[in-house]
Amino acid sequence: MKHGSDSTYRNHRCRCVACTAAHAAVAQARSDAKRGTQRKKLETMKRKVELVEANLKTCGRCGPPSQPVGEFQADRSTADGYRNWCNSCYRAYQREYQREYRRRQKFQPPKEDHLAHDYVPMSDWAKAEKNRERYRQRKNNKPECMEPGCPTRINYTQKKYCLKHAAEYNERKAEMRLERRSK
Repeated sequence: MKHGSDSTYRNHRCRCVACTAAHAAVAQARSDAKRGTQRKKLETMKRKVELVEANLKTCGRCGPPSQPVGEFQADRSTADGYRNWCNSCYRAYQREYQREYRRRQKFQPPKEDHLAHDYVPMSDWAKAEKNRERYRQRKNNKPECMEPGCPTRINYTQKKYCLKHAAEYNERKAEMRLERRSK
């Protein structure tokens, strides 16, 4: 074990008098720093409680002169139950935001829509009729059986022959495979 080494495990550090005193000093400094930040937080909370008890609150936007709590909107998500900005600051912010939003919307270029020139508003009935027509076209565009002279349309596009001729096709295919293997 090195002299003065500090490990995360207490059992593995040096136990000489100088190192023990140094470790104690470091621990005391950490504790004091922790207490200092806790003290600051406690003082801040006490100030806030005093202001709320006196029905006063400081606005986070316009600054230190404390205002009556009635000037703040209720907000359950905050510790004291009121918004951080007073009503006048909040309204000013909203007006500024809305003005900026409208200005951006006004000068925003129109969205490019590749269908914009073809778009015509349609009623639900017209949409349904258009879909029916599309379905009829798809139904009629099914491929025919590849057997010469057979007018049957195939239900599944992956198949080449109708059910009647598929068995014959499969037999021919099996015979061709046998011929290839025998060669």
